[in-house]
Amino acid sequence: MVTADIRSQRDDALTDDNFELILHYDSLKVTLKSGMLVRAETPRFLLHGTNGSFVKYGMDPQEDELKDGRSPAEPGWGAEPEFKPEI
Repeated sequence: MVTADIRSQRDDALTDDNFELILHYDSLKVTLKSGMLVRAETPRFLLHGTNGSFVKYGMDPQEDELKDGRSPAEPGWGAEPEFKPEI
């Protein structure tokens, strides 16, 4: 089953600018959401499980490294920068 909430939050929006989709599985719930009216940086990926959580802010650094001509064989390839949230 899929549950969806799709809407325009801005008065002058020409297209929908906010959504939340919930994908219901037998033993798993997946939530996808996005919005234009979000001031603070939020995680790009947020995964919770029985053994812990994974929180990922920003894009994967490997894409820019490839564009810069770097190789996965180089030391430090794909290392994530330390995240410092805005307060």
